[in-house]
Amino acid sequence: MQRYLLICAFAGLWLSACNQDSQPRAKRGNADSVGKDPGSQGDAHAKLDDSGGDVRLESLTLTAPKGWSRNKPQSSFIQAEYVLPRADGDSRDGRLTLSVAGGSIEDNIARWKGQFGKSPDKSHQEKIEVNGLAITLVDISGEFNDQAGPFAPGEKRAGYRMIGAIIPVGAQLHFVKAVGPGKTMEAHAEKINIFIRSTRK
Repeated sequence: MQRYLLICAFAGLWLSACNQDSQPRAKRGNADSVGKDPGSQGDAHAKLDDSGGDVRLESLTLTAPKGWSRNKPQSSFIQAEYVLPRADGDSRDGRLTLSVAGGSIEDNIARWKGQFGKSPDKSHQEKIEVNGLAITLVDISGEFNDQAGPFAPGEKRAGYRMIGAIIPVGAQLHFVKAVGPGKTMEAHAEKINIFIRSTRK
């Protein structure tokens, strides 16, 4: 009787193993694809959308123009990101980002200026009002220390320009920051200005 029970148990285990082998296996990617998605660092400029339209930045909404490619942000600090297609003669695209952080307006402007070294070639700052919102505009040119994120290594890029806006809402500061080669930024300056002035609650 005991021998009979052992034979039955062995047969049951064998049938169970056969049944598992007959089940379809999950498709696996190769080692290079593990953990990646279309907008990861391996493909940081994968286009998500270029049709323009509204984008929400916590307490604010802005309207992006058609033709700007919206990408997955290169950094977790960035809430939305666009590529500004390069102008003839420039070797790189521009980059426009939207983010929210704390601190004072002047401290953040000082930080932006610091990305152009001790003495930017040009620096302009002004305040405007848009839809009841106080916006500080910044326009800086010179050699830019280009970083994908706050802790990423930097690369010096001569002839760059930044057009930025800081919009306080409550205790938070909302940032629009566009950076790129001079010709590219000049080509997009009007659209960047329109984008900033589309800001509303």
